[in-house]
Amino acid sequence: MVTVDNVTVTVPLLLVPHSAGPYAIGDLAALGGVSRRTVRYYVQGGLIPPPEGLGRGNHYG
Repeated sequence: MVTVDNVTVTVPLLLVPHSAGPYAIGDLAALGGVSRRTVRYYVQGGLIPPPEGLGRGNHYG
């Protein structure tokens, strides 16, 4: 569960093997069973670290 601005939601865990990275956002989303939008939401909320790089060349992990 995560609480942001007094709103509590249950979010799925995004568990992926760290050693296999880096991941493009689509790959990370597919591995975690979530949408790209959800990955961005997790980053915005501080649940996962932001991607490295800029633009289309950025990667997670």
